[in-house]
Amino acid sequence: MTDLNKDWLLQCLDTARAAADAAARVHLEAAGTVHADAARAKDTADFVSHVDEAAQEAALAIIRGRHPDHLILAEEDEAPPALPDDDTPLWVVDPLDGTTNFLHGHPMHVASVALTVAGRSVVGAVTCGPTGERWWAARGLGAFKSERAGGGSAAAAAGSGAGGDVAARSGETLRGMPRRLRTSSPGSM
Repeated sequence: MTDLNKDWLLQCLDTARAAADAAARVHLEAAGTVHADAARAKDTADFVSHVDEAAQEAALAIIRGRHPDHLILAEEDEAPPALPDDDTPLWVVDPLDGTTNFLHGHPMHVASVALTVAGRSVVGAVTCGPTGERWWAARGLGAFKSERAGGGSAAAAAGSGAGGDVAARSGETLRGMPRRLRTSSPGSM
């Protein structure tokens, strides 16, 4: 059975963040050089470009280098692995979530990397290269956005209990949403 202790989770979280960051760097390097006509359709309104593939390779290189015994399910793979029916760790990678936005020069696209064990998400990281925003979480250790003041690491943040009660803050945000929607004009959003 996979041991979900804090040290192992932090190690995997570091991998997820590094993999998402590596993919986002590919997005930044290619921004503005690839357009919709250079992509191919996978399905209705679902496109893939060479940037998706390069970002995936960058992310997978990090994961494979650190966890060669883990399985990987990546969006651009043509032949996904058989899903584990035990507690074998499975990485789930969307190397360029928002390909259509990317192809049209819109900055809202991210790299997403998660780890599941026995069908449960245990670690996740998302990086938005154009805005520099980053989100990450680990089961039982909290969820975080961007770097802490002073450049603290995820390990330090998780160990300190920083991040507080994410669920409570989310509830506050959701409760305030109708008021913000009523007072926002379409051009101000």
